[in-house]
Formats: sequence, C-alpha cells, structure tokens
Amino acid sequence: MTVSRKMMLGAALLVAATCFGARNANAALIASAQVSRVKTSYSARKQAVVIHGHATNVEQIKVMYRGKHVKTVAVKHGKFALTQRFKGYGTFKLVAGTTTLKKITASTYATPVLRQTLAAGTKTGLQLGFVGQKHATVTIRQAGKLVKTYRTGHAKSQTRIPLKTIKRTDAKNLTATQKVRGKKVSRPLKLKGTQIGFKLYIYS
Repeated sequence: MTVSRKMMLGAALLVAATCFGARNANAALIASAQVSRVKTSYSARKQAVVIHGHATNVEQIKVMYRGKHVKTVAVKHGKFALTQRFKGYGTFKLVAGTTTLKKITASTYATPVLRQTLAAGTKTGLQLGFVGQKHATVTIRQAGKLVKTYRTGHAKSQTRIPLKTIKRTDAKNLTATQKVRGKKVSRPLKLKGTQIGFKLYIYS
C-alpha cells in the first residue's frame, strides 16, 4: 500500500471515528434530556393547548398528539413554549429522540366531567343536581341544542329546567358539560331523568 493510500485510509478512519463518537455523544445527551416546571393551559379562542417550561440537555422537543408528530419546538436559553390547535381529549407527549420526557393528559388541560347527583320530575319541569368545579360554567343541551347555561359558586349546584323547554322529564338526549377558566370544556355527561312525581338520587 502506498503512502498516499495509507494517508487516505487513515483520514477515512478518523472521520468515521469522529462521526461515531459524535453520534454516541448526541445519544448520551438526549438520554439525559429533561423537562421541568411544565405548565399547561387551554385557549378557548384559539382552540389550542398552551405549554411552556424548562428543558436541559436538549435543543429541540418533538410534540406528539395521539401518537402523531404535530410540531417541533426549539429550546432557547433552557426554555420552551408552544401553542398547538387540536381536537378531542387525547394525550400529548414531549419527546427528545425516542425518549418521552413528559406526558400531558386530558386531566391536565380539560375540565373534569360533571357528576350528576339528583333528578326530580315535577309538573313544571326537571330538577337536576350536580357536583363539579367551583366557579364553573355549566351548559345543558338537548340533542345538541342549548337548553340552559349557568354559573356555579360552589362544587355542589342545582338547577331547574322548565317542562315547556324539554317537553319531558326523562332527560332524553340531555347532556351537561362544565368549563372553568384556562381549561377546555369537559366531556359531555349524559343525564338521567325520572317520571313526574319521582326523585332519583345518584351516588355513582
């Protein structure tokens, strides 16, 4: 082997070793990546989740929603921030390489589902009782059409829906949601009703 070929081979081996070392170093860096002080809110106007926090040992964070890559966010001066439109109540993941740094479930960005406690049928309407969030907006719909909306002051609340509005007290096609500030509206709760003259107490 000539001197020139030996020099070329040596250079190639050096480049390969350098690349291999760089890949190993990068993999080690990603493996040590972390996020902290992550805060999450929801923008109803943008219909988007808003996430920001601190990150170490990572330059970019991939955002996954329901297993699909939806955005890549740059980490600047140890911080990151993102706003991402979405539908549904799936789980977000913050990922570096193949490592999941943080999972953000619907319980973080959405209002919890209401719990119904009472249904009482009268000649004038349907009395409903709920346990939910303080200072929430409760919305009741029938087959998608708005029936009533009201604000709660405490976790427990009651409301009455006139019979002339819903036509019957068995709560057919009635659903209720609640929403608090900075959170997405809850999933709808299918309501239970009863016959006129009866009360139904719900404990589950």
